[in-house]
Amino acid sequence: MVSKLAAGIVVVIVIVVGGAAAYVLTRPPGAAETYTLTTSISPSGSGSVSPSSGTYDAGTSVTLTATPASGYQFDYWSGDTSGTSASVTITMDSNKSVVAHFKAIPETYELFHDYQVGEYYNYKMTTATTVDNTSMENILSTYSMQIIAVEDNEITVRSTTTVENIGPPSYEYTIENAEVTMIATMTNKGEMISWEIENVVPLEYWDNVELYENYQMVWSQLVQTIYVFPGERVSIGQEWENSIDGEIPWGPGMYMTLTGEGSAHLMGQENITVEVGTFDCWRIDYNMNISGELYTYAMNMMLEGTTWYSRQNCAEIKSTMFMTISTEYDNYQYEHLSETVSELIEYVTV
Repeated sequence: MVSKLAAGIVVVIVIVVGGAAAYVLTRPPGAAETYTLTTSISPSGSGSVSPSSGTYDAGTSVTLTATPASGYQFDYWSGDTSGTSASVTITMDSNKSVVAHFKAIPETYELFHDYQVGEYYNYKMTTATTVDNTSMENILSTYSMQIIAVEDNEITVRSTTTVENIGPPSYEYTIENAEVTMIATMTNKGEMISWEIENVVPLEYWDNVELYENYQMVWSQLVQTIYVFPGERVSIGQEWENSIDGEIPWGPGMYMTLTGEGSAHLMGQENITVEVGTFDCWRIDYNMNISGELYTYAMNMMLEGTTWYSRQNCAEIKSTMFMTISTEYDNYQYEHLSETVSELIEYVTV
């Protein structure tokens, strides 16, 4: 027996076999085949997809558009489609399941020294030196910095350094137990602008200190390139790079040209405990590789270090630096290693 239900849509054929009824559903000629589209998002609450779902005739082209929620951005599609464009078109030739993936927009931060006039910072520095695997010395020094002017994103500081001994390369004399006070101006990003010696104790060391400090400040200005904060805002995990190219004095009338590359990496937030307390800090890792030649003298320097800056104003709280200097002179080679730890031991805020 054959009967028709909902003519033009579905035909139900009833076949009686041994007293039992079997039902077979068939699609009438000309009826369209349909498929189901299902969409979802990952992670939950990160966005939406339009259209979200539906049933479509076979062969229909459907354009899906992913819209991120606040604080997110579209990442990629998975499932029965792929791609990184926020809109994608699929053909409904079967049932489809599609997932739209979003990711959180990383929070960005501007790094800059936000010092106030009158602030005072005092640091203790210890440097251990090894030459050709032979331990040479441990040098203890102190360095203090007082903010004396802040104007137009420029910071002027009075710094006083006390060391057991100092002396430039290629010179035989040593300056023992000297105290040197300097006035220096830098940008609030940490780039050195100018410097001058204000006082030397004992006074008879002035000429030697002037020569040495000129070398040191030029050297510091060159090396400090990697410690300069970037101009743009950065996120956790972001790295920035700087090229290094400059000359440093290497004796009367002699200058060595140094070239290389340096990079810095914002690692994240860490709490650091030093002598005067615990500080909420940004951790930045640095590395640098530079080389230079002067006549028959060749040098290559590698530096790795970490500095922790207060998140409040980017004042340095602690730093570690490991430096390797490999040199060759008239076929003689040696390796100079130094490890320096500096940390805040006193500070006065306003």
